[in-house]
Amino acid sequence: TLAFALGMAAHVGGQTHLFNRVITATGDTSLAGMSIALMAASSVGARFLVVYALRRMSSRAMIVALLAIQGVALMACGVFDSRPLLLVAIVVYGGTLGSFVTMQTLLIAEAFGVSHYAQIYAMARFLSVLGVLIGPGLMGLLHQRTGDYLASFVTVSLISVLGALVLAGAGPTPRPAPQIPN
Repeated sequence: TLAFALGMAAHVGGQTHLFNRVITATGDTSLAGMSIALMAASSVGARFLVVYALRRMSSRAMIVALLAIQGVALMACGVFDSRPLLLVAIVVYGGTLGSFVTMQTLLIAEAFGVSHYAQIYAMARFLSVLGVLIGPGLMGLLHQRTGDYLASFVTVSLISVLGALVLAGAGPTPRPAPQIPN
């Protein structure tokens, strides 16, 4: 849950500030609008790649990879001012978006089974939403204090990577006990 809260802080923070980041980097509002469309399109397209990859790797490894990729892409969004490099970073970042959010559901179902799924998911999702609340505000505060987006995007990048490290180091994924018929 902590990994997802951290990931969601970076996830939603980046989405919230991306339009303004493109404008501050390029001065082009049309490009900023197009970057949002590219981010959304890559989110949809990458889901096909994620489904393919899940046949070859665990859900947990996929989530760690998505958090790490999200972190690198957010770092690139904050560092690059060049239009082509910034757009590539946005497309890569967009590719992590939809898949990351849906992976929490899959991991909880795999780890705890369906008998306790609703209770565990509800609590985990509630706590993960704290990241949604923190990310955009933290980025806005950092932008206001520094006058640019570099510190904001670097910070959420590191938060995303921290989420990957938390999940990678969380120990083995529990497996639900087999149900014995009466």
